Parts: sequence; C-alpha cells; structure tokens
Amino acid sequence: MAQLTLFVGRLEVFHSLHCLNRIRQSLHRDYYVNEHPFPPELLSEGHLDHCIEHLMQALQCHSDLTPMLWEKKGTDITLMRETLHTCRDFDKIHEWAFKRRLDFSAKTSLQDGSVRILD
Repeated sequence: MAQLTLFVGRLEVFHSLHCLNRIRQSLHRDYYVNEHPFPPELLSEGHLDHCIEHLMQALQCHSDLTPMLWEKKGTDITLMRETLHTCRDFDKIHEWAFKRRLDFSAKTSLQDGSVRILD
C-alpha cells in the first residue's frame, strides 16, 4: 500500500498578517506577555527578524506602483494620505481560503487526496 504524502499550504498573505501581528505584539510586549500569555518564542528576536525579512520580501515582491504624491504647504512638504490604491478584494481572498481550509479534526480531509488550504 502506497503511503500518502500530505502537503499543507497557506496563502502568503496570511503569513504576512501573522508577521505584522507579531511585530505589533512585540511593541506592546508587557500587555501580551503579562495579560494574555502565549509562548514567548513567538516574540523572540529570531522570530521577529524572520517576520521583518518576510515582510520586506513581500513588499518588494508585490511592489505597489501607485504614485505617492507630496504637497508643498508653505515651507513644509507633506505626503498626501488620500492616495487611492488599486487593491485585490481581501474579503473574497479570505472567503476562498476559508472554504478550503484544512480541518485537522476530520480524518477525511487528510485522506481524500485533494488540495486543502490551511487558514
């Protein structure tokens, strides 16, 4: 009998959001470590370095080419924050991934040979 090889995947956007959340949590470390304890290695320097590297690569890979306009007001030059970006519909991406998530409690999802997305 052939052994089933299982490959579990996750959309990159969810890894990026995870990394962004870990960086945010590290900025408010006292709150998360003392008030809402979770494994401290999730805020380790190595994990945070990985997250920063990952987000840098994601930003470079998905380079947003929207022109960022600056405005001169008197002697100041400021970024115009109202810039309109063309974006993907994240709600639809999340819905698509959620419908295909892997349910580790359902043995059939591990045995039917179909591709599942872990959210």
